[in-house]
Amino acid sequence: MTETPRVPERPSILPWRADRAPGATWIPVHAVVAAAVGAVPADVSIDVSRDHVLHADPAVLSDLLADLVARARRANHAATGPGRPEVVVTSVLLADAIEVEVADSGPALSMVERAWLDRQNARAARLGGTLEVRACPEGGTALTLRLPRRLTERRAA
Repeated sequence: MTETPRVPERPSILPWRADRAPGATWIPVHAVVAAAVGAVPADVSIDVSRDHVLHADPAVLSDLLADLVARARRANHAATGPGRPEVVVTSVLLADAIEVEVADSGPALSMVERAWLDRQNARAARLGGTLEVRACPEGGTALTLRLPRRLTERRAA
């Protein structure tokens, strides 16, 4: 039986780097998303391939994704209207990057959240990536984190 990953008590210490010095390492995106969602993912749909890996600082990535998911959950609690509010986390592998999107069906970002968004943009920049915000056509907000795939090549001598 596989145990569901949980958000650690100290988000900056993650299982795949607990014994390593700070810095970038290869990490599975699905594991980071699952930790950000937590042990009870009832209100979050995860569509992230287990094959997607990134070379990034796990602590920064984990904190960033945990904040994006938490914001989406808060937005859904504020949602009104028909239908079941939902948070969907997806990933797509591109030739030079991986995009992880956290979409919700709640209200648009508020002015207070704009300052929060500036901090998240700074975190994305620390990882060498970008964070794009857009309104979902069905209502809600989509936050798309785009991170480079920094693959190394072996060259013949």
